[in-house]
Amino acid sequence: MGDDCAVVRADADGPWVLKVDPTLEGQHFEVGSRDALAIARKAVHRPASDLAALAAQPCFALLSLEVPRGTPPSWIRQLIRGVETACRRLGGELVGGHTASSAPRLALHVTWVGRSVLRRPWSRRRARPGDLLLATGAFGGSRLGKHRRFQPRIREALALAASGEPVHAAVDVSDGLALDAGRLAAASHLRLVLEAGEIPIAPAARRLAQRTGEHPLSHALSDGEDYELLLATPPRSLPGLLRTAKRHRFVLSRLGRFEHGSGVYLADEAGALAPVEPRGYVQRFV
Repeated sequence: MGDDCAVVRADADGPWVLKVDPTLEGQHFEVGSRDALAIARKAVHRPASDLAALAAQPCFALLSLEVPRGTPPSWIRQLIRGVETACRRLGGELVGGHTASSAPRLALHVTWVGRSVLRRPWSRRRARPGDLLLATGAFGGSRLGKHRRFQPRIREALALAASGEPVHAAVDVSDGLALDAGRLAAASHLRLVLEAGEIPIAPAARRLAQRTGEHPLSHALSDGEDYELLLATPPRSLPGLLRTAKRHRFVLSRLGRFEHGSGVYLADEAGALAPVEPRGYVQRFV
């Protein structure tokens, strides 16, 4: 309890990792949307992203589907086929579930059962003073479409875990970089200092900033639904992890460091610190 997934040690082949997440009409996708494949993909990928934060390979999925009365059976079949396809593309399989037709809005609850490649899966609680904060990908602007098209960082997590370099803690960024990084620091009872000039800002965040008038960095810190990974690792591991990222052709950046204390702070180029409100964006489609 307290982490995003449950870890169950049931046999000698490594721990099982279990996760369930809802994908709700009006909260995670637009009310009235009937893009079955996009909805199915997001429903599968949301809990799979949490498995990535424990270096777990998705294996088996269950789907609990609630549909409004009158939904055409052909569309329901298309949605379920979309879930099956999304599961297979992650290396897993949809093995069962349940469908009900009494809900006022569409809701999908996907449960993943995965297998961690680590004897002791990553957790958000074990960052140490002096650790660096690393991240895959870039941040911000998800509301311009990434929230429907993101890819859970399973491949990246498995490659980093196989490198042999220690990772003390990890979490995926679903609610916002500042918020989820703050959760990582709080769970480890540490202070986190983010370096403003090192945070990778997505091009979509810069485009969105032109509309909103906010700084692109603000969007990178708080937009949410980036579904990138944050990892706490000792400085000595950085060269090996960067080599792994280069070999497997993905981006890995250093965002900051953990220290004794509490809270999240942003350091400018001169090293001056300012507290960061650990806020994230809660999507609502109405």
